[in-house]
Amino acid sequence: MADNGAATSDTGAAAAAASGIVRKAVRRRWFELIVAGKKVVEGRIACGFWARDSLTAGTVFELESEGQVQLLRVASVKPYASFRELLEKETLPRVLPGVTDLEEGVAVYREFYPAELEAEHGVVAVEVALVAAAS
Repeated sequence: MADNGAATSDTGAAAAAASGIVRKAVRRRWFELIVAGKKVVEGRIACGFWARDSLTAGTVFELESEGQVQLLRVASVKPYASFRELLEKETLPRVLPGVTDLEEGVAVYREFYPAELEAEHGVVAVEVALVAAAS
C-alpha cells in the first residue's frame, strides 16, 4: 500500500479506547479502497454509532481491518430509506468502487444487513476524508 500521507497504524483497540475515538471494523477490500482515496462514501444501517442524529460532519473515528487502522473525518452524512436509493444517489464508484451493477451493490450490503434491519432503521451515506498524519 502506498504512503499517501494519511494516518495508518498497527496499534491495538486499547489506543483507540484510551483516546476516546470510536473504532469501527471493515472488510479488507473496502479498507484498502478507502485508504487509497477511491471509496469516499461508507454506507451503513442508521443505528448505534451510525445513527443519523448522532453522527455529524467533523466527527473523527478509526476504521480498522486486519490490524491496520485509518483515522477518518466525516465530511457529510445523508440519510436514505434503502441501500438501493443510497447507491443510486451517491453512485457506485463513490460507494463500492469496482462494483458496476446496482443489483450486485445491493447484494454486497445484504451480506452484512438483512432487509428488515434496513427497513426498520434506514441507512446513511457517510462521506469520509482521510486524516493526514501529524508531522
